[in-house]
Amino acid sequence: MQTCAQKHCRSRTIKARGLCNTCYAYALKHDQLDEYERKQWDRSELVAAYRQLRSEGKTPVAAAMTLGVDVRAVYSAVGRQRRFERQGFTKYVAPTIDDDEA
Repeated sequence: MQTCAQKHCRSRTIKARGLCNTCYAYALKHDQLDEYERKQWDRSELVAAYRQLRSEGKTPVAAAMTLGVDVRAVYSAVGRQRRFERQGFTKYVAPTIDDDEA
């Protein structure tokens, strides 16, 4: 299980950047958030890792904690991924502007 990134804190409820709610609020108030690595996942990678953990028997909450994200974020990503897959897509490709069209 993941604990707060602050060494003095033993909270297991992670909000963002590896910090619990209290430590996150403190770091935000004191302009220290940039000291903690931002944890971002590509949606498809997050969902794949989550599905793997679930297939290993982890509960949704335990899987989310293992990944270091809030369980609500995982549920949202899974929902978006399902809608994306239902539309027949496998990977998002950002639209580009061709030089001829510009």
